[in-house]
Amino acid sequence: LEAPGAGLGQDGLTALHDLLAGRIEFRTSLRRALGSDRREVERLTREQFDVLTSLEDQNQMAISGGAGTGKTLLALEKAWRAPEAGPRTLLVCFNAPLGEHLERLTADTEGVTAGSFHSICLRLSGAQRAPGLPDRVWFDRTLPEALADAIAADPGLAFDAIIVDEGQDFSDDM
Repeated sequence: LEAPGAGLGQDGLTALHDLLAGRIEFRTSLRRALGSDRREVERLTREQFDVLTSLEDQNQMAISGGAGTGKTLLALEKAWRAPEAGPRTLLVCFNAPLGEHLERLTADTEGVTAGSFHSICLRLSGAQRAPGLPDRVWFDRTLPEALADAIAADPGLAFDAIIVDEGQDFSDDM
């Protein structure tokens, strides 16, 4: 009698072994993994909000972190909380699409004005674009100066609290 599997050769035996007794891997379903990730994000968000509560009396703070770490969520939460203490609050960012998003999210929050820096400048100053003015000059100098002039003329346009999201996008002289 020939030994079992002797006619298969070493490669054949390896293939047969892999087929019949190969490694079996059980993976977590995507749904379960996403659910677990969602719970972790909710836990971390609660912790971040607790830290925000503990810093309530701070007049200035800088929150930094990588993309997706919840900085915009914290800025929104701070903006939603600020009017409870009475101040007129500005939530501003540099990016126009993000500014529109923040504006929509805070639209029903009394005392909060939100948007991109340049949209806020336009809205509060009523500035009109001069024909032929280069974009850089318009955005970097004309709009910020128009806002400063409007606030100087009407101090009621000023804000008690300013929350800046994505602050790294602003130049130092803005």
